[in-house]
Amino acid sequence: RGRFDEAAEVWFSMDLDDMDDDTAAGVLRRLATWMFYGKWRYEEAIEFLDEGLQRFDGANRISLESYWTMIAAIEGRRAHEVIERAERLLPSASDHAAVDFLSGSAMAHFVLGHYERALELLAICYQRSEGLQPTIHWTNNGYANFVEILTHVEMGNVEAGWATFDRITEPGSPPEFGFVSIASARLALMSGRWRQVLDWLDPQIQITEALGITTNGRPLQASAALAALMLGDDERAAADAVTMRSDLPEAVNITALDIHWSILQIEAVTGDRDAAVATMVVQAGRAREAGLSYIESLLLSAAVQHGGAGTVVDRLGELAEVLDGDLIGLRHRAALALLGRDDIDDVLRELDRRDLVFEAASLRRERSI
Repeated sequence: RGRFDEAAEVWFSMDLDDMDDDTAAGVLRRLATWMFYGKWRYEEAIEFLDEGLQRFDGANRISLESYWTMIAAIEGRRAHEVIERAERLLPSASDHAAVDFLSGSAMAHFVLGHYERALELLAICYQRSEGLQPTIHWTNNGYANFVEILTHVEMGNVEAGWATFDRITEPGSPPEFGFVSIASARLALMSGRWRQVLDWLDPQIQITEALGITTNGRPLQASAALAALMLGDDERAAADAVTMRSDLPEAVNITALDIHWSILQIEAVTGDRDAAVATMVVQAGRAREAGLSYIESLLLSAAVQHGGAGTVVDRLGELAEVLDGDLIGLRHRAALALLGRDDIDDVLRELDRRDLVFEAASLRRERSI
């Protein structure tokens, strides 16, 4: 219910030695969740679980190992270690732990731009999760659904993204708050359903503000602010950008850099365009150094859409050679087209055909400037 600090206070007050190992391991998982999901303290959560692993052996140690992979994967910089750990421990994992290993490994492959492998792992994940009942260690496939939707978007296949959304949500209902909501909002944003983004997210953002868990709501606000920008509400978008920047950590992880992606695009339209593009390039460089190919491609594409095609075109070309899917190739072609080295109308037709409305609208805006 969003009362993270109250829950954490109770958990920290507990003596793990008074519990059976299964309960103690479950409490450690919840505290790690509070650190990374409620507070964005990814590094602390990973170190906390590393320490907790020393208390257990057998199934409970494997359970904490599997949760470590999920948190480390979404932090991003340990993607290769996540994949290695998941592959090594998966054969000895229970079905519950296996689902975490598979979804964490899928997220790590997504971060690296190995989108096809991510989808292969998710298919196995869903098979292993069939019939599983929620426990203190595992609740549902929300994390896996999050990875699946984002993977389809980054491959340029929003139709498959919507098929996933329809499979996991009730007809006519907004996405469930949390990971699914974040990914679904990105899908709707990229598909040009900007009013729908606001209808979904504004109530959820209001709840996070009322509960005082604003960091938890920032990824939602990032999509909502860009939707407002695309709808022509520059004033709201600029105000949201200021709010998001006020408590945004300088950490190099998927969440922080993704929110930077939103803020910088808003600032490029409503503020100092050249400064925003220069910062996009810097942040893309930080992502590259950390091995976060997914977020690097997002930031470079944003630079293209706001006047920086000449600066980033070569690096986009390199990424197009190694990342899966067609979207990265279209992003590279967009940069080439703006520099007069490709047919911009052909690129726009392909973006339109794939229902990549956000990318197409941004390219048309840039061509008109």
